[in-house]
Amino acid sequence: MKKFLCLLAVICSILIYSITFAGVVKLKWDPSDPITNVDSYVLYIQEENAPIRSVIIPKESNTYLLADLDLKIKTNYVFWVTAKNNNGESDDSNHIQYYSSVPNAPVLELIEE
Repeated sequence: MKKFLCLLAVICSILIYSITFAGVVKLKWDPSDPITNVDSYVLYIQEENAPIRSVIIPKESNTYLLADLDLKIKTNYVFWVTAKNNNGESDDSNHIQYYSSVPNAPVLELIEE
């Protein structure tokens, strides 16, 4: 059992990943070792001064869009992920901090022709 849980804990690191051209921010993690038969992942969300909440993510996915979480503006968050199977839940991945901010103001110019 101990060896099995050690393998399950090999979920590698989670990272705040790719702010794309559309301004999309997503979390991405390395999948667990396939030998451990992961059933699902659990994404934990810690908003400052609020209880921890979680989202169950299918084993086929290793990304999650932050837009799906309805984050508050100008708020600090901490994220981490675990892997689950019939024998239990792995240790936490590394924890990632993220500050949910508003977009930069556009620059306006007056052009006289």
